[in-house]
Amino acid sequence: MRRLLPLALLLVSCGQGMLPSKPRISGVWGNPTGDRLEINWYYLEGADRYEVWGIDSTGEAKGLYSGTDTTVSIGERYPYYLVVAYAPSDMQSSDTVKVAPIGGEFLLRSYGSGFRSAICYKPDTTKDAWIFPCDPENSQMQPNLLLILDSLTLVSPLKDTAKFGSLHILYSPGPSDMAPLPPSGYADTFPVAVGETVAVWIDRGIADTFDLTDNVLRVVLDSVYLGDGSRDSIRVKLGLRYQLVPRLRWY
Repeated sequence: MRRLLPLALLLVSCGQGMLPSKPRISGVWGNPTGDRLEINWYYLEGADRYEVWGIDSTGEAKGLYSGTDTTVSIGERYPYYLVVAYAPSDMQSSDTVKVAPIGGEFLLRSYGSGFRSAICYKPDTTKDAWIFPCDPENSQMQPNLLLILDSLTLVSPLKDTAKFGSLHILYSPGPSDMAPLPPSGYADTFPVAVGETVAVWIDRGIADTFDLTDNVLRVVLDSVYLGDGSRDSIRVKLGLRYQLVPRLRWY
């Protein structure tokens, strides 16, 4: 069992410029327009300043903020971030904040073909393997749907709530590296076309309001095989990048 230090000793150590713990992140999300990342952490007794570092995929780090605030709004895009607290005789870093989307490449068949026709994700994970083809009629999976392929159209579950549940999923052309700002330009259907890049808005909160319960997804439609044109023969290959940070439009 972990032993607790006597209160007097803890007060003395903090008074000598030591930190009681590492910084603890209290929230990570996009700003109201989703084009900047907001990181919040708890005030740390004894800290005289904090720094926020961006870390690229090679491990190189760049300082992005230095000051006494416990919340920052960051426009520089990195896959990872770190909060560092400084005291006169101590330095502690937070757990890594991951912003890189999870993703993968998948082959979908049309709904009604008897094969997997939707993409789902497993919540609270950072592993790409947990985005997977799924059955949109599976009620246990419906809260975690990301998209549904119905013939040659991406559709929202709201198109047929009796079959797919009530999750509000909307689509928009999205050729850049950031999803368009919802709700303008989004619709509950999107026709499949080879080479198209689609922004997907999973609107889980107040309908048609971009809020802290929402996420975005990028879909690149790599290839389409029609076969004889029937649902059984349609196959669509696509690449996905799902942004787990709520209300952040980076992907």
